[in-house]
Parts: sequence; structure tokens; C-alpha cells
Amino acid sequence: ERGQECGQAHGQECGQERGLKREQECEQEREQERDQESDQESDQEREQECEQESEQESEQESEQERGQECGQKCGQEQGQEHGQKCGQEHG
Repeated sequence: ERGQECGQAHGQECGQERGLKREQECEQEREQERDQESDQESDQEREQECEQESEQESEQESEQERGQECGQKCGQEQGQEHGQKCGQEHG
């Protein structure tokens, strides 16, 4: 049983770390995509997008939150696996 407890605690920590990493990767990928797109656009298109983006900013905030949730969820899942392994080893 102690193994399980240790596993869960360890798993959550590990999971959060991995979740954060995943989240950062996600955001970097998104930024890269955005950069590539803006390189290909004409100034006029960019101007229109600026206007749209200011409208989308409020949406983007929730997207960031979603990214965090996704990261944590993904992290917890991986962390649980990790925790079980740890638990078996120490159990």
C-alpha cells in the first residue's frame, strides 16, 4: 500500500512536470505556425488580421487555459503510469 501512495504522489508531480513541458511545446508549435503564416501574407491581409486578432484575443485567453488543462490532463495520465511503476518498484 505504501508503494501505491508513493506512486500516486510521485506520479502527480511527474505528471505536472510533463504536462507543463507538453504545454510549452504546444505553444511553441502554435507560435511557429503563426510566424510562418505571417511571412506569407501581404500587408493588406496582415492589416485585416490585426483587426481580427484584437477580437480574438479574448478567445485566445481561453485557449491558453485550455492548453493548460490539456497539459495537466495529459501529464496526470502519464504521471499515473509513472506512479504505478514507481509504486510497484517500492511496494
